[in-house]
Formats: sequence, structure tokens, C-alpha cells
Amino acid sequence: MLSDYILDELREKLAGKLRVPLPIVESIHTLLVPYRCQVDKLPDLAVNIRDPEDIAVVAFTLSIGTDLLITGDRDLLDIADELPVRVISPRQFYDAT
Repeated sequence: MLSDYILDELREKLAGKLRVPLPIVESIHTLLVPYRCQVDKLPDLAVNIRDPEDIAVVAFTLSIGTDLLITGDRDLLDIADELPVRVISPRQFYDAT
């Protein structure tokens, strides 16, 4: 499941940092939109995360009841053992499948 924030960040990273051509970025976005999930209220978290926007990502993960967060975000991966949800990198996910 994905939030609007995660979809927007993915679009930004693909087009900017990774320089994926815009038509491909839009195709990926269109493919993922059906997996978007809206949450009315995020739970409060008592965890110290450097980037406040990452707190919302972890809270979203908990609010939709998933037990796994796949991310390339170094801030989250560095403190994965301190978070209330299992956090792994895309490479770890790929290697496990």
C-alpha cells in the first residue's frame, strides 16, 4: 500500500535523481496509483527520527496494518531496530524473494 506522499516522492526521485524519462515515470505512477491508501488519522509515534516527513511514513505503515516497510531512506534504515515496524531496503527485499 502507498500513500500520496510516497507516490509523490517516488515520482520526484525517479525523474530527478535517477533521471528516468518522464513518460516512464508517469507509467510507473499510473501502475501504482491503484495501491494508494488514504488514512484519516496517523498514530502518534514516540520515536526519534531526523526527518519529520519520515515519521509520517512510519505512522502510515502502522496505520494500514502492514508489518514491513521497504525503503531506501538511509535515516530509516539506520534506526530500523528502534522502529515499531520491520524496515528493509529494496535490495534486502529482492534478495529475500
